[in-house]
Amino acid sequence: MTSEWEDMCAVFYGGNLTSGLTFAGIKPMLEQANITVLETLYALSGQMSYAASLKNCEDGYAMGGSGTEGPRSTSLGQNSSDTSGGIRTLDAVMYNNSSLSLPTDWSYNSEMWGPASTWSCLSWRDNSAMTPGNPATAADHNWNPNATKLIIPVSDEGPYGGSGSGANLQVQEPDDYQSIVEAHEACVNAGIIPVALSGSTWWWPAVGGPHADIGGSEAVRSHMLDLVQCIGNNTSLLDRVCDGSSINSTDAGGAVFLYPSDEMSNYLGTFEAGTFFTNGWSTSGAEEWNVVPDTAPSTSTVFNNVLCAIGGATGNPSFTALSCNYTHPANTTVDLSVTADQWASEFSMDVILPNGTVDSFNSSDIWNWYDDVLVSYTVAGNYTIFLNDTYGDGGTSVTAHSGSTMVNNPGWHSLEGCWSAMSGDISDNEESVLEFEGTTVNGTVSFLYNISTESGYDFLRFYADGVQLASWSGVQAGNYSTPVMLGQHTFTWKYTKDGSTSSNHDAVWIDNVIIPMANYTEEVEALVESIIQLTTSAGATNTFLTVLNPYSMLSNPRSTWSVGDSGHTIDDITGQYQEDIGPDTDWYWREDGGGWDTLGHLVLVNDTQISKGHGWAVNPEVNVDEDGNIHIVWIDGRSTFPSKEGPSQLHYMQIDPDRQGTLDGEPNGLVLEEVMTVKDTAVLQSNLIWGANPRVDFDRD
Repeated sequence: MTSEWEDMCAVFYGGNLTSGLTFAGIKPMLEQANITVLETLYALSGQMSYAASLKNCEDGYAMGGSGTEGPRSTSLGQNSSDTSGGIRTLDAVMYNNSSLSLPTDWSYNSEMWGPASTWSCLSWRDNSAMTPGNPATAADHNWNPNATKLIIPVSDEGPYGGSGSGANLQVQEPDDYQSIVEAHEACVNAGIIPVALSGSTWWWPAVGGPHADIGGSEAVRSHMLDLVQCIGNNTSLLDRVCDGSSINSTDAGGAVFLYPSDEMSNYLGTFEAGTFFTNGWSTSGAEEWNVVPDTAPSTSTVFNNVLCAIGGATGNPSFTALSCNYTHPANTTVDLSVTADQWASEFSMDVILPNGTVDSFNSSDIWNWYDDVLVSYTVAGNYTIFLNDTYGDGGTSVTAHSGSTMVNNPGWHSLEGCWSAMSGDISDNEESVLEFEGTTVNGTVSFLYNISTESGYDFLRFYADGVQLASWSGVQAGNYSTPVMLGQHTFTWKYTKDGSTSSNHDAVWIDNVIIPMANYTEEVEALVESIIQLTTSAGATNTFLTVLNPYSMLSNPRSTWSVGDSGHTIDDITGQYQEDIGPDTDWYWREDGGGWDTLGHLVLVNDTQISKGHGWAVNPEVNVDEDGNIHIVWIDGRSTFPSKEGPSQLHYMQIDPDRQGTLDGEPNGLVLEEVMTVKDTAVLQSNLIWGANPRVDFDRD
């Protein structure tokens, strides 16, 4: 995926794409939705050649150390301006529970997006259930503990080492499957949501055929669906059925989108360019489809009762001398028709007649591109023809026949315009396949069709995402349409023949294929909407605890603070938000130089995350007993239903903050493992369907 860096920064940060279009960018679009984005772009194996030279990547490249720095030692979000890790090198990931080194290259190591996904998620929660995680790599990604956590793998090749090169498809090897299973398990356990971007299809050879899907686009997107949803049983672009009965069958909560590509802006379905299928189109089968032009009506000669035929086009066959014998029937005229290429000077022919005499012909009897009857005979008996080519490459022919018939060819007029797509010239029990793969918006797919086949046996079949929607046979023409929804789709036209008989033209044509293609903006808008939904509904809300003491601040205010002022301040230079964090009271030197004085602080304990799941938590209630213990109840999604659409349960936790000593602001929050007296406990019998508003109180008798 190294070449995708050409557009990566424009896609994420905004700017001009290589196609010439201008794009707003994922991060600015999310920020417009009031979502703070803390992003780091990792270049696998450190390969970021395009990123180093493109204007769109300039800021991110510099922010990440200009190709010299790996993962940060601290999480993003340390202050209001610390929101980007930039573009950084990643030279080690996780595979088979071990660190996997990624030396710099242009293909194999730079395509390790499966193990890189595992590394990302293990960096938050590792296999020993430690949070933050500590995988076996020397450097880990430092996640902001309070942020919704997403990974966005981007690739057009297999998850472990890409898809090979040339015609060696290497996208469904055992290590590909293992890397995806490991990544899915790590992300589900960590509560990190994967949202994948699949690159565009690429074919080999680029023109001509037959073609192989070298990128393995269907397999790549199938792997991505396994990662973002749950592990499937086969290669498929259909949504997975995730019943939550195991880690492999638990939905990771993500989605797959198409990385912006030329197929999304340069779609052509009229075939009027008259060129081979490109920009999302592909063809396969025993004989491939072709783009064919209109042909004018014409006539051709068909020889009757052929007695002898030798020679042919140049090189087919190559010869110096050929011969054939035939018996001339009585009362019949036999014509000897001769054809020649542009080298008539190479031609000579001898004909031995029934009486033994020889008629000889040479280049003086014909001319270049000759195609006519050279001589006719009426005498019955045995004849022998010797055809000679002095150069030895052929290019001439002779056919002995009794008469000929002129055949009228009506020609072909395309369904619309001057060009159309025509099925390949296949034999019995064969098929010729034409496909288009791309991302659509909501709309209608339509096309013109013309069928000329054996009725009831040889069919044009139309499929959408592997499901047959229509079929035609016999002689008919028309216009077909069907609705399509926003998403990645594959449309297939397949001409199939049964085991015998060819009728009519034995071919099918389609033209004016209209597909409501998504463009760059629409596809990434769908991605942004998905991220917004993930960060504001399913999987983004958790319960946090902050301990405040406003009385201390009121009783011991700073000299610059008065009742009615805000409890926080804004740095005049940086514009940074600053909380008033510290102990109940603290000694400080007065700003007017008047000596030592006491100062009260508002925040005794900074934000402490209580609920740790990747589901959702709402409606918290808190109370403090006479011993200073903090009791918290809230409504939380069940572990197997990480969505607000599923059932919920009542959760309870008790905390004794004194176990951590004097509360002096705790800028990083409480260490729950030290202060919890009752851990997060689900009240199993609650089984709430739509949630509730719980309360916590005490019996003080």
